[in-house]
Amino acid sequence: MTTFTARRLPVQLGPAAWNAILGPRQPATPPLDGDRTADFVVIGAGFAGLSAARRLTQLQPGARIAILEAGRVAEGAAGRNSGFMIDLPHELTSDDYAGAGDDRTMIGLNRQAIAFARAAVEEYGIDPNHFDPAGKVNGAASAAAEARNHSYARHLASLGEQSEMLDSVQMHELTGSRHYSSGLYTPGTVMLQPAGYIRGLAAGLTARGVAIFEESAVTGLARNGDGWRVVTATGSVSAPRVILTVNGHLESFGVERGRLMQLFLYATMTPELDADACARLGGRPRWGITPSDPMGTTVRRIDTGQGGNRIVIRSCATLRANTVPRQGRSGPRRRRHAEEVRRTFPATRRHAHGTRLGGPSLPDAERRRRHARDRARGLFRLRPERARHHARHADRHRRGGTGLRRKECHHRPLHRRGAAESSAAAPLSGDRRQCRPALEGMEGARRVMSRRANTGWRMVRSIKNTRAPRACPGASPGRQERPRLGGRGG
Repeated sequence: MTTFTARRLPVQLGPAAWNAILGPRQPATPPLDGDRTADFVVIGAGFAGLSAARRLTQLQPGARIAILEAGRVAEGAAGRNSGFMIDLPHELTSDDYAGAGDDRTMIGLNRQAIAFARAAVEEYGIDPNHFDPAGKVNGAASAAAEARNHSYARHLASLGEQSEMLDSVQMHELTGSRHYSSGLYTPGTVMLQPAGYIRGLAAGLTARGVAIFEESAVTGLARNGDGWRVVTATGSVSAPRVILTVNGHLESFGVERGRLMQLFLYATMTPELDADACARLGGRPRWGITPSDPMGTTVRRIDTGQGGNRIVIRSCATLRANTVPRQGRSGPRRRRHAEEVRRTFPATRRHAHGTRLGGPSLPDAERRRRHARDRARGLFRLRPERARHHARHADRHRRGGTGLRRKECHHRPLHRRGAAESSAAAPLSGDRRQCRPALEGMEGARRVMSRRANTGWRMVRSIKNTRAPRACPGASPGRQERPRLGGRGG
């Protein structure tokens, strides 16, 4: 008897961002319970699984089809991708996306899949905003990137495919950013709101009699005579045919063992941009840019029809075979994404830290709870650039300098609120034009920079200093040395 047992189940870190920005959804369908029978069992309710089920309804009307999904629909990879449905060759192992095989055949298959999806949108009444045939641009920000675009344009011309080169002015009009020096526009790509499309597809199939069971992770399947028995934690379903659409989790069932590559991609979605940020950003409300280098940075802008005015950025990839995702691994990539957003779109600087496509780093309630706990423990948050600024000022003051005058210091006095809350705090005295970066009158205290930060923030903590405080040069009589900034941070 042939048996496949799942060695591991899908792990999702937090909610999927594309799904979360769509707002409330229908309650989850009940998980599989008891023993059932069907004509087809589809394992996985992502793009492949739901498309396979739709095709089965076309080929065999009236067939009993059961779809088993480990979590909620659109909470897996379908709600965590960049949302580009590309028709042209997109070979990631090449220098310029040109394929090494029969590109015309691949283009035909891609366009057939896009036509299939377009028909589903029309048939099931899916919101057209979730299926936008806007095309895409290969963005270039260097001479080498422009050379790749020209190479790819020549390849497309040899295939009889249309493309258009955009100069820096046109790229600025499109994106509102001066980052791009040129671009290569191709019209055939569809820009999806992936979670919206998947949710609409699932709703359309359910309305046509397809049974979708959420929260029903398959733990094993076994050959049972002429058919198969698929088992979950709470039930089973028997069918003559089973379709596995679980992508990299094929190896979890022992299928194609040692032949798959698990590639982890990282993406971030900014908070919703307000009207002022949108006005300063400029550009069009919707666009999508893929990099001229196949492993570069992908950027999208979406509008209220797709979940709010936001920028989506995808960059960084790691190859980790048979690895379970963990929260801490995405921290450096999240900070890099924030820096890329700030650099490319300065108008959105305060919106740079956003939500990962794999979900927020901390739910809002948890973030507030931790912030309240940090305040109670004497922890205060500093932006890295502000921490460095005040560290320089404190060091200069400690050496006997006069410090920075108010007009030279663009930051408000640091931790004024903390000083007011401290019973040991004393009022400011002396030259009030100087920036006072430290808590006043905290005897035997110094500040230590810590890396216990979330989303790129640094933490500052007042801890007991064993050294006796010294007199602060230039201070009023009785004033003591200010606590130092520095320590383990960096």
